[in-house]
Amino acid sequence: MTVPRAHALAAAAAVVVLSVSCASGRPSTRASGTLLGVVVSGPRCPGPARAEFSCPPGPVDGAVVAALAGRRVVASTKTDRHGRFRLALPPATYLIRATNVGGYVSTAQQTVALSPDRSVSITLLLDTGIR
Repeated sequence: MTVPRAHALAAAAAVVVLSVSCASGRPSTRASGTLLGVVVSGPRCPGPARAEFSCPPGPVDGAVVAALAGRRVVASTKTDRHGRFRLALPPATYLIRATNVGGYVSTAQQTVALSPDRSVSITLLLDTGIR
């Protein structure tokens, strides 16, 4: 019996998809939580703060954001030019750590518990070193 070419191609494609999704030993459709965040830095203006002069923290472009489970980095990303980042992670509790780029290196961290199919938003504030 000969198999039509279209059916043979479809079967081959299915084998490739199954092979790719099983290569990691994990199912391809795992429940995950989504961590959305922004990394900002401040102070951005030198001297004492004054009520008549607003100097809010600003976004950090290119900050490294890592999700840690214990001492192990589970996932990491960099912020965009608006300081935003997004990580999809398996449900668990993570230490989220942001490190800025440039001359004055500082870090900020926060513990976050992620649930399946839920999103959590955080803001991490880095120190600019300006006084």
